[in-house]
Amino acid sequence: MVLAQAALYIILREQDSPSDTEHTTWTSLTSRRFGGDVYQRTIQLEIEGLDTKTSVDVLQVTTGIFDVVVHTKAGSVTFSSIPAHLLDQHTLSTVVNNNSSRTTIVSQSPLSSTPVSSAMERLHIFNGGIKTILVLPPPKWLLSLGHDFTAAKGALKAPMPSLIVEVKVQVGQRVEKGDAVVVIESMKTETVLRADVTGTVKVVGCKNGEMVEEGRELVEIEVDEP
Repeated sequence: MVLAQAALYIILREQDSPSDTEHTTWTSLTSRRFGGDVYQRTIQLEIEGLDTKTSVDVLQVTTGIFDVVVHTKAGSVTFSSIPAHLLDQHTLSTVVNNNSSRTTIVSQSPLSSTPVSSAMERLHIFNGGIKTILVLPPPKWLLSLGHDFTAAKGALKAPMPSLIVEVKVQVGQRVEKGDAVVVIESMKTETVLRADVTGTVKVVGCKNGEMVEEGRELVEIEVDEP
């Protein structure tokens, strides 16, 4: 149940939880929305000190109600129709088999100096007098942030489903390699996408406040002739 609680905590803190709830980028997949409040997420987790990797599928069937499937080497366990919500920044409330539970979960983010490849968030979970530490490995999209997102030079694409926070360029504008081009937000984390070439902006394919899908071409830059 601890794994299920950890996954619910991760999802709830990214929704309409208290304004001071901590946010993180350490989830493995963005949600797949099926309509209304129904969507599904998969969270990757590791138990600290053990060579044990698990995945947890969470399906939100309606607001505040979730189906959770925990996958481990031993098999899969399903928890159906779990009411869950955050009481505050560190307290998760759930009801399983008519038994109410309040679980304290404290997030420990990696140091800012930690390389992305080894940056892992830790969740310290306190329940029934027992402490469990779970580790969230960095997702693939975060690991790729230091690499080129473009299919061709000058074509800057969204690395993940995102909200366009600010478009910093316009058609006809000259940019230098490394200039900030677009600011995006995903899972409450802002990321600045920068020009990978020097040239002139040819196309702007997004606007402020727009939601864009992964792979959408946001800006095309015409490379300067050598």
